Amino acid sequence: FRDVPVEFSGEDTTLADKGYMLLSCENTTIDIRLKGSRSVISDLDRSSLRVVADTSSITETGTKTLSYQVYYPDSVSRASAYTITVQVGELARKEVPIRCELEGEVAKGYTAGDAVLDPAVLELRGQRDDLASVSYAKIHLSVQNAEKTVIQALKFELYDYNDILVQNENIRAAVKLIQVTVPVRTVKEVPLRVEFREAPGSTLSQIEYTISPRTVELTGEKSVLDGIDSILLDTVYLQDITSSKSLHYTIPVPDGCTLPEGVEIA
Repeated sequence: FRDVPVEFSGEDTTLADKGYMLLSCENTTIDIRLKGSRSVISDLDRSSLRVVADTSSITETGTKTLSYQVYYPDSVSRASAYTITVQVGELARKEVPIRCELEGEVAKGYTAGDAVLDPAVLELRGQRDDLASVSYAKIHLSVQNAEKTVIQALKFELYDYNDILVQNENIRAAVKLIQVTVPVRTVKEVPLRVEFREAPGSTLSQIEYTISPRTVELTGEKSVLDGIDSILLDTVYLQDITSSKSLHYTIPVPDGCTLPEGVEIA
């Protein structure tokens, strides 16, 4: 099996905690020759093989020799132990902002809110000289014809201070994907209402009432708004109403919705 990729255990944990990193090892591969019965060998493929090199012995920079282990099905005879040579350098860290570019337009009657990124900034690891040129990371998210909140995990690209793409395999990131959430909302007009409780001598036919504003515009997810037909302000017991009066209520906003600015009291 030719060009089997080598995994480096502890590279992003133990080795990074020591302040070191492997240089130019992203595409390290080896060739493996295995022995076994013809029926077993013929059923093997690259996905059944793993090559893992241990980085725990590294304590300084320079050229280092690491042993590696080949993992394969038990039916194959054990391979001999081998070693691999790597270059070790000092590890530096840098945090850069993430820019999210929205592509396309949401569906008619909908609006897209601000993107929420996780993580909010990207931690990069590498040698100091390599990291110095990186200014920011960028992701692209399509919201074309979206009618609900868009959530995706996206790959990112790095750019320098002149907005030129940076391609450097010696720069590693703490995460491989950025999760981005863009709320997509619409508006629904719903009436405000009051429930009345009648009593002997105090009936609804004896009063007149108005509610101002009569309706409000709620902004939120379509799936949430579809379940809202009105907003209840209060339950009024008519026996407590002995003369004309004005009652003031803070409009209760359903979960996941917002009211227009300045519309709070009915």
